[in-house]
Amino acid sequence: MKTTVEGAKTTTTLYVGGIVYQNDTLQFIGHEEGRVRWTNHRYLNGATAYGFEYDYFLKDHLGNTRMVLTQEKDTAKYMATMEAAYRTTENQLFYNIPQSSYPRASVSGYLSAEGVGLRSYVEFNLKKTFYATGGFEYNYQQTTVSSQQTTSEWLQSGLIGISKVIAIKSKMFKKTKVQLLWDFLSYEQPIRTQPLKFRVGYGF
Repeated sequence: MKTTVEGAKTTTTLYVGGIVYQNDTLQFIGHEEGRVRWTNHRYLNGATAYGFEYDYFLKDHLGNTRMVLTQEKDTAKYMATMEAAYRTTENQLFYNIPQSSYPRASVSGYLSAEGVGLRSYVEFNLKKTFYATGGFEYNYQQTTVSSQQTTSEWLQSGLIGISKVIAIKSKMFKKTKVQLLWDFLSYEQPIRTQPLKFRVGYGF
C-alpha cells in the first residue's frame, strides 16, 4: 500500500497481486499480456456506464513496454470552435483561444441576427467597372472579452478600398460588386478585428 499527500488531497494506492485500487476504487488488473481497466464509458446518446477495457503491451527484447494497444474506442472530437458557449472547455484543451477569437459579425460575409449596422459610402469611378470606395460603418454587436465576460457596444469602422462591378447573365442578379476594403480603424477597437475585408454584393 502507498499513500501520497499533495496539499489537502490524500491518495491511497493498494496493490493486491496484479490488482490495483486507488482510494478503494478499482483501477486495473494486470495480466501477462497487459492489463484490464475499469473505466467509465461515454456514449454518443449521452449515456454513461462503467465497463472493462483491455490494453495489450508490446515489449522490446529487454522487456520494456514500447507501445500500448487498447480495445477502447474514443469517439470524442476535440475541436476549437471558438464559440463563446464552449469557451470554458476549449480553454482547457487549447492555447491562445481568447487572444485569437473575434466577433462573428466582424467576419466578412457572415450573416447574423445578433447585430445591427449602419453604413455610409461614396464611390468614384476610376476606369470602366473599377471604383474607389470609402465610407464609415457603425455595427452594434456582442463582443466576447473573455470566457466569462461579454459586452455589447457600437463598433466604428472606417473603410477604403477598390470595388469592381461584374455583369452577370442572370434573371435574378443583374450585377455583382466585389470589394476589397481596409478598415483603418480596426486597430482602435476594444478587441482587434480583421483589417482587410473582402465582400461580394448582388444587384437585383
